[in-house]
Amino acid sequence: PEPTVIDEIRQITTDEEQENLEINESKEQAEKDVEVDQQMREAVLEQIEAEVKEQAEELKMMLDKEIDEGMLEVETEATKIIIRIQEKGSFGSGRATLNPGFFDVISKITKVIAATPGKVVVAGHTDDIPISTKRFRSNWELSSARAVTVVHAMLSNHGLDPSRVSVEGHADSSPLVPNDSWANRAKNRRVELIIERGSDSDLGVQTIDAIR
Repeated sequence: PEPTVIDEIRQITTDEEQENLEINESKEQAEKDVEVDQQMREAVLEQIEAEVKEQAEELKMMLDKEIDEGMLEVETEATKIIIRIQEKGSFGSGRATLNPGFFDVISKITKVIAATPGKVVVAGHTDDIPISTKRFRSNWELSSARAVTVVHAMLSNHGLDPSRVSVEGHADSSPLVPNDSWANRAKNRRVELIIERGSDSDLGVQTIDAIR
């Protein structure tokens, strides 16, 4: 017998219900996938933060002499390692040429950085006292030149991939402390090496490893 109008309506209703059921199941699965992905990313981030702290401690042990002498600071910030090179011992006042004795320190730092995944930002900073010389028209040029000098010294060790490195010059725009004393100005004159972990690519690789 041919289907009645009621049969056709029932069939349409059944088809719609099935379609809605499939849509709801797809949504639920997608939400579960997102939740699982988020949980894995959080777990990987925790792992990276633990690795970062361990690597920072390794650096501190290797550079304890320079840290004790006030030439360097090493600290962590979430998934970043920050190596802070103070002007003391590294550069002469108003200059962007590394002191000869500081190359060995750069070599030590580079060995650890080369073995540590992540992007490396080398950022120069100055105090707020203006500079205007034949070599440097402003603190922007001085801070950038010092960062470039450090990068050249790091790359001369041949263990660091240049594609991982970027350079920034901040002049006096990002002081650590107020520029209201000689000691504070000295603290603000620095080059920071920032090893940045936890990027999307970094998370992706470690998440895949975790699945395996």
